[in-house]
Amino acid sequence: MKPLRVPFRIGQIGDCNSTCKESSSPSASLLSSVHLLSLIALFKMAAAIKAINAKIRSNKVLDYVCSTHFWGPASNFGIPIAAVMDTQKDPEIISGNMTGTLVLYSAIFMRYALAVTPKNYLLFGCHAVNFSAQLVQGYRYMNYWHWGGREAKLGAAAKEGQKAAEAAA
Repeated sequence: MKPLRVPFRIGQIGDCNSTCKESSSPSASLLSSVHLLSLIALFKMAAAIKAINAKIRSNKVLDYVCSTHFWGPASNFGIPIAAVMDTQKDPEIISGNMTGTLVLYSAIFMRYALAVTPKNYLLFGCHAVNFSAQLVQGYRYMNYWHWGGREAKLGAAAKEGQKAAEAAA
């Protein structure tokens, strides 16, 4: 194992060490040794982290998994998953403004995913799913609030209530 080279002398580390060096008490000497040992441990830890990083970066799959090109879209996939799950809910709770905003957001980031170097296909896929789910939500919103879907639902509920009343009588 190579000896650790320290780029400074004791006493140059900082005010505490220079103060400790000037003092002749045994506790000051011990404190200086503790600082030196903690710095040596810090350098060894930095060297270990550098070695681990080099090993990760040498493997293409691990390099990709440890990058923002993977973790950004992976954490962003919560949005399209929620959007797909929301397609099963009542269209009365859909926000038209938010749906339109998310359609634009996903369209912009689909373009961005292909504009960066290297192309980020995972980000593109994430936003393509979200774009599609939000378009479905947008259609459901328009159908319910503007194209007669709400009236049809209320009419069906009224007929069902009338049949229930007749059956009870």
